[in-house]
This record gives sequence, C-alpha cells and structure tokens, in this order.
Amino acid sequence: MLRPAARPSSRNTPCCSPHLPGWVIIVSLGLTTAWLATPCFADSQLVIQEILYDGPGADGDDAFTELFGPSGAVLDGWTLVGVNGATGTPYRTVDLTGAVIPADGVLVVATASAAEPLAAVRDIIGEVDWQNGPDAVQLVDPAGVVIDALQYGDAGAFNAGEGLPAPAVSSGQSLSRDELGTDTDDNLADFSVLDPSTPGVGPIVVDPTITVTLPDTIAAGGDTLVVPVRLSDTSGLGLLAAELSLTYDGGLLTPLDVLPGDLLDTLAWNLVANVVEGQGTSLDTLRIALATDVDTLGGQGALVHVRFVVTDLHRPAQSDLVIEHLALNDGQPAAAIEDGAVRLVGVDATIAFGPVPVQIHDSLRVVITDADEDRDPTVLDIVPVRLSEGPEDAPAEQTEIVLAVETETSSGVFIGTVSIAYAAAVSGNGRIETAPRHWIELCYDDSLDAAGATTSHCFTLDVPAHDGRLDVTVVAEPGDTLWLRLVDTDLNRRPDAVDTTAVTVIAPATADTLVVSLAEIAADDSVFFGYAVTRSVLQTVDSLRLTTAGGDSVRISYLDLTPTDGAPVIFADTTFFLTHFGDADGNDQLQAFDASRILVHVLTPNLSGRDSLAANIDSLAPFGAITPYDAALVLQQRVGLRHRFPVQASSAANHPQPDHDAQAAEPAVAGSRPVVGPSPPSAHLALATVPRQLSLRHGTEYLSVWLDDRSRIVAVDLLLAGDGILDAKVKLAPDLRGYLLASRVVTYARQSPALRIVMAGAVPVDGPGELLRLYPVGALGAAGVYLRSWRFNDGNVTVRLAAFTEVSKQSRPVAFALHPNHPNPFNTATVIPFSLPAAGHVRLEIHDVLGQRVRRLLAGARPAGPQRVTWDGRDDMGRPAATGVYVLRMRAGEDQQSRRVLLLR
Repeated sequence: MLRPAARPSSRNTPCCSPHLPGWVIIVSLGLTTAWLATPCFADSQLVIQEILYDGPGADGDDAFTELFGPSGAVLDGWTLVGVNGATGTPYRTVDLTGAVIPADGVLVVATASAAEPLAAVRDIIGEVDWQNGPDAVQLVDPAGVVIDALQYGDAGAFNAGEGLPAPAVSSGQSLSRDELGTDTDDNLADFSVLDPSTPGVGPIVVDPTITVTLPDTIAAGGDTLVVPVRLSDTSGLGLLAAELSLTYDGGLLTPLDVLPGDLLDTLAWNLVANVVEGQGTSLDTLRIALATDVDTLGGQGALVHVRFVVTDLHRPAQSDLVIEHLALNDGQPAAAIEDGAVRLVGVDATIAFGPVPVQIHDSLRVVITDADEDRDPTVLDIVPVRLSEGPEDAPAEQTEIVLAVETETSSGVFIGTVSIAYAAAVSGNGRIETAPRHWIELCYDDSLDAAGATTSHCFTLDVPAHDGRLDVTVVAEPGDTLWLRLVDTDLNRRPDAVDTTAVTVIAPATADTLVVSLAEIAADDSVFFGYAVTRSVLQTVDSLRLTTAGGDSVRISYLDLTPTDGAPVIFADTTFFLTHFGDADGNDQLQAFDASRILVHVLTPNLSGRDSLAANIDSLAPFGAITPYDAALVLQQRVGLRHRFPVQASSAANHPQPDHDAQAAEPAVAGSRPVVGPSPPSAHLALATVPRQLSLRHGTEYLSVWLDDRSRIVAVDLLLAGDGILDAKVKLAPDLRGYLLASRVVTYARQSPALRIVMAGAVPVDGPGELLRLYPVGALGAAGVYLRSWRFNDGNVTVRLAAFTEVSKQSRPVAFALHPNHPNPFNTATVIPFSLPAAGHVRLEIHDVLGQRVRRLLAGARPAGPQRVTWDGRDDMGRPAATGVYVLRMRAGEDQQSRRVLLLR
C-alpha cells in the first residue's frame, strides 16, 4: 500500500517568486493550517524548448519559439529578447503578458503570418522570426532576470546563451531539447538540430512522484539480511540528495552497515548513517543521508542496501520496516512510500518414532529433527516431547515429558526414549504405564516452522489388545547364535518358580525348523530368554542347529493362548541373514573395496536393504548410523586384525539383552513405512580418557589438520567451513598411505556450505602428526578456515580443539592480514585471527561506530606468523559492551586494516 511521504519541512510549502503576480494566503484554523494559492512555479521550471528562426520561405510563415513549463502558469511581465551576436545588445523584445501555459505545459509563440499547420498549434502571436545568427534568444522574468537563454552560432565575446553555443542551423531546421527536456545549462549539450521541426510537441512529462519501496522479506535467525531501499524512475528529476529515517524492531534486527545501491554505481555520492535507539520502546531508527554535487540520479533501482543481522530467536517474530521521514532534494519531487516487513521463519521439524505398532514392554524411541533447536553449537541441546496415555475413547489418564537429547553438537537431531509398562498409570514418573486397547499420544512443539509460526505435531499410537513382546537378534551370519527374548505376564504361571515356554524358529530358504526352549530370567519377572544356534549349509548337519543361508529371513514366533484381552495371538519377529558382515557391495565377498563403498555412503548415502545392514558393523548396529569406523573395521578384518565384528559381540545392540528391554525398533516417520533413524550417542568404551588436541596448522603451501596423538585412531569424520574451503584439494598426510579418504561439499544447519572429510584405516600411526592436508593455501588463507565438528573412532576418542599454529618455522604468511573474527555475530567471546609477514609493533583496538575506542587488545611487539587474540565483549574498564556493531582496527608499521564485528547480548 502506497502512502505519501510526510512533508519534511517548511521548505516545501507552496511559494512563488515575489515578482510573479501569484499570491499565497495562510489561514490558521486552530491546529490546522490551510494553503490557498494561485498557480505558481519556480523560475527554473520555465524553459525554452524549441526554436525555428529561419524558415524555408518567408521566415514569418514558419518561425516559432516553444516554451515548456508548469500548466496554468501566468506569464504577465515575461518577455522573449533577441540579442544581436555582433554587438551583444537586444534587437527585439516579445512581450508574453496575457499568456498562460496550457494544460500540456507547451506554449507555442508564432508570428501573425504563420502558415498551416503551425498556425493550428499557435498559442499566442509574437514576432519570433529571429535573426539567422550567430545570435541568442533569452527568456526574461518580470524582474529582468534571464531565466533561460539559447545561443545559436558562436558570437565569441558576445555569446548571450548558457555554456557553449548550439550550432547554427540551415533553413527549415529547428534547435530542440531532447524528448525529456534535458536542461544542463549548456546549449551545446542540451540542443540539437531537428528536421522536421515539432511545434506543439513538448518533452515527455515524467511523473514527479517517486515511489520508494521496502520489500517484504523472510529470514532465519542468525542470517545476514540485505534490505534494498528501491526508487522508481528518477530520470530527469535532478535528484542530488536524499535523507530518510527507517524504523525497525531492534529486538529482531541489528544493522551492520548501509551500502550504496545500484543507482549509485559509478556516481560520486556521499553516504552517512547512524542508529538512534528508541527510548522506552524496542523500535530503533536508522537515519541515512546521501548527497552529491553533480551526479544526478537516473533510472530506477536500489538507492541503498541496508544490511541487518537477524537475531537468533526461536519463536515467531516480525519487524515492520517503516520510513518515518523522507526528503528527496529539498522535498521535491514528492514521494510515495511502500513500507515493508521482515518475518522470522525457521525450518519445519520432522518427527520419527518407533516401534510401530507399539507394544506393551516396548521402549518408545522418538527422533526429532529440527535445526532451529540447535541453540548452542558447543553443547548437546535438549528438547521436550509431551506424552499422554489413556483408555480407548476416554480422556488421558497420564502425562509425561520426555527430554530428547541432541545426537551431536550442531546436528539438530534429538533422540528420546521412554519405556512402556503394563501397569496402572502414574504421571510424572518418567515412563508410560498402559494396558491393551489404550492409546499413547506424543506431541512436539515446533517453536518456529518454515511459515514463521509455532506448530504442534501430535501423533497417536494404539496399544494392541495383547501384552506380549518378542525380540530377537536383528541381523546375523550363518553360524551365529540368535538371542531370543520374550516378555509375557500370562506365561508367569508360578510366581514362586522359574517358568519356561517355547518358540519356533523357521528358516524358509533351507526349510529347516527348530523349537527353542526359553526360561524365565527369575521367578515372577515374566521375562523369558534363550538361544538358537545356527549353521551354514556347508557345515555338518546337526539337529540342534538351524541351517541358514545368506539372504535368508528367519522367522521366530510363539502362540499366546491367554492374551490379556481378545483371541489368541501369534507373536513373531525376524532375523535377517547376510552371507558376510561388511559386504557392502553385495557380491558375497568381503574385500577392501567394501570399505571404500562404506566411506562413499557416509558422504552420499546410496546403500539400502541388506547392503545397508552389511555395511553397519559396529556395536551400535543396526540401529546406529553407518560411519567411517565401519570402513575401518572392514580394513582391520582384511589384514587379519579381527575375525568377528562388534555387531556380532554379545553386548551389541543387535541382540536383545536378558536383563533389560531390547533396543527400540527402528523409528517410523509419521504416516510412512519404518525407516532407520539417526544414531544415538556412542556407547563404545572410550579408547582414551585424556583429551587429545586437534589443530589447523600452516604448511608451506597448505593447511594441515594436526593431532597431538594419533595412536589407535582408525576412523576420522571432520566438517570444515570457511573462506575457500569448498575449492580445497584434500590429501592424506604423507605417513598415512594405508588410509582411505573421501570428501564432499555438504550443508549443515542454516544451509551453510562446508567440506566433510572422512577417513578410515586398519593400522593407526603412533605419535603426534598430520591427518590430512588442504591445498592451496593461497585460496584458503589461515584464519578463514575453521573446524565445525570432528569425530574420531565414532566419538570414542575425546578430542579438543587447540590453537591455530604453524607447521614450519620457515613458513610465513605472504601478507599482512586481519582475518574475519569467529564467531560473528557473537555473545560471550570472539576470536580475532591475524597474520604478520614480519615481527613488529602491533596495535589492535575495538572502536564503536562513532570512532571512540572501546577496548585496546594489543599494543606491543609481536612475532611474525599467524596469531589470534580473543575479545570477551568488555570495554577497557571491564564493563560489558552494549549490543551493536563495533570496528576492529589493527595497525602494524605502515599497514593497517579494519573489520566489523557484531556483539549480540
């Protein structure tokens, strides 16, 4: 919606030159002032548009002078004066008294003898058959002031026009301004020869009202947002200055800077801006002023671009962008304003849960993926999930809050688990008590979705009409032992003794069947446990072992004759058999190539079905993610360092355990088939208790990823970000030739690009040293690259990030540089890296936008090389600095450089 700009000052009130016969009356009506005026105009608005002084026949028949000015302007007392180029004196005066500028702004003065079609467009009669020249014609106001003049032909010292003279013309030709009526006060530039002439056809009238537009924009928290202030066509309006005041919500937006827009490209305009904080309100005002002396604007586009940082909120928010004050030149031309707004949006959350269907004695696992809830990139964030339970067609009897924990810092993936028991409902005890034919509802509130709103995602699971549960080994090789676990309160027939029951195991591919006896773990606990031993088709037949083959799906089942509610029910579960664990390419052979396939899958998921099960071989399989550690395990097996994989060990998540609930079944995305969820935090035994130090270091032509202790490291997963990283070439460290390496450009939270690098090896290298190198150093720089995340041996080795140091003492930065600080924006502290080509005195200070020093960080001698300092957001007195934009200024010898930094409290 357009609105007119507010009147900026009294400079824009209606006015007429004192020598014009117009009048103005100001009537004061209480608080209202009314302006009553005759049509009037500024002198400079009336110009000579076109002149034909030498007709092809008798001059009087074709000669005319055309004026252009404001419609309705009265020309009493105005004159046209012919000036002789030989003497510099007037030789003829034409009185314009009685003339009124017509509605189209074009006034044609022609002689009494004007021939058709000139006579048809004549407005007044005047002797305007001027001398052939070199002479001049002047437009003079009632006070005798020359308002406009045209010199045609060069009269030397007696030139009486503006600037350089226009050319003299041949008979029948006219001198005319262009179609826009351009007036630069230079006759040679403004007037050109026109043939045929165009009496009565004035310049194109440009709408004097400019539309100033601010866009409606969406942004995510933490984004840097560029807001253009756009102007409609400014051509011919003579814009030399502008000022505006833009109000916004300072709680959502923080301005970084104001940059010239495309309208100012190649133009010498000065631009200044300042922020005025609101008093008692969250609305702040950005005041912007621009001016030039010669470069008028032309065309349409952005006058300026305002860069804001969007506050990283996790709730719906919007800031109106309102131009409260606007003045173009001194208030003319007029302007209509179209305000805008910035709306904060997030990322739609996705929810996965399982098992589906849910059963009593299950553990319900919920996976929330919501990048907006990654609030602190240095810790594991937590989000709440609401659960409620109740009987069929009845209100809830129980409510619980489950806390889902982020899988890794900055992953945006959260996992929570709650156990389900067959018991009377009790709220607030951290588990769900339920019964057959009840319902369980889980709800997650997405505090900021892609539409900028808060959305509740709720899903209801029906509890089946029975209370038994059967869990078995998920995946196995022929010859492995299957673990079987059954929970059923109906089978606990003797509370004072250990009961037994039986299940049937069927291998369809070999048509082999085995009945397995399960014994209660302890008297009166209703948990039954047992084993089924398998053999491959190549082994000796044994009636106590189930014959299986790779690719088989073994079914384990039992009949519950006494369910809690309803008819007898068959419980069943399935074990998938693989020819070989680790056979990621599905060719029934285990080779080093399978490790390569696994690394490629980590970067670009492409494995599915049994290939995916075969590739996942660590102790969290098959419920954890496929990682570089799985590739390392394959390599270790191929060189004889291991004969069984962790997935086959008795403690693996692959097997139900006798003394606790089995790993929850794979979570399901609501409304779809079951899918594998993200990996929970690693449960492996840590290989080291003392944190190791990870760093980026300078090489001669590269950056090196360096670890102070590489012992027992067989799998590496790194995420690097920063300037130039996406084009970097990755190579293994020279002494890690036995490792596999792969890399790919990926995106992490907020859709920022990064480089993910994965490595796997069979035999680690001892001692400190490099892991890999990034080329070329010229594209990367030093401080522009940083480690976003790192994971060694599936997170089982604790690693901390050390300082940025050099690899070689002979390697020096090629130039003085103040690198971008990180993080930026920041809250508590930010690291400021810089490089010195030689040792010397360095001064590094923090200034506010007014140029006042806030903090001196360095003032003294520093060695050559890459270095860094930290600013904790405090001033020289130790007081916390306010939210805002600050300037880093560094000087070393003759070199100096500045950068902007944003502090958000």
